Amino acid sequence: MKDIYFGEWKSGRLKGLPYLGYYFLMFFLFALIMFGGVFLLGGLGNMMNGNMGAMGESLKSGGGMVAGLLLMVAFIAFAAGQFNIFAKRIRDMGLPVLWTVVGIIILSILLNIVFPPHEVVMQSATVATANSTMQSASTTVSTSGPANVLNLIIFLALIFVPSDTFKRS
Repeated sequence: MKDIYFGEWKSGRLKGLPYLGYYFLMFFLFALIMFGGVFLLGGLGNMMNGNMGAMGESLKSGGGMVAGLLLMVAFIAFAAGQFNIFAKRIRDMGLPVLWTVVGIIILSILLNIVFPPHEVVMQSATVATANSTMQSASTTVSTSGPANVLNLIIFLALIFVPSDTFKRS
């Protein structure tokens, strides 16, 4: 499995269904490690109660710099693994990896310029019962609809386009 995520950078190929499986495996491992890191640093209880300020404080006091660096290294490793299986799938479809990735990046940038991201605000309230009090935080997310549609189309193409569809004879 190490070769699938971190090997064969220039020659590997990956069919659609295995790509989907490896994609979600990497996604769930990443989520598990990130939540596990937050849990080990003592921030999960505050996060579940919606007290994000206290979560930040517990992360700072729980191991701070070393834990943050370890989580950053894990993030970079997962990003490299995801990019490698993405490149293998593009190569299996018969497209040149470098120019396809550059084209996707340029198209995504253009969509974000033409259709700028808009902010979606999510808010919730504090609920108090006889046994406990729960607070939730407000968050703002920036999202661009057309860019998200492009990402969905690319993801579905990576799954459903057969091998060697764009291969030159």
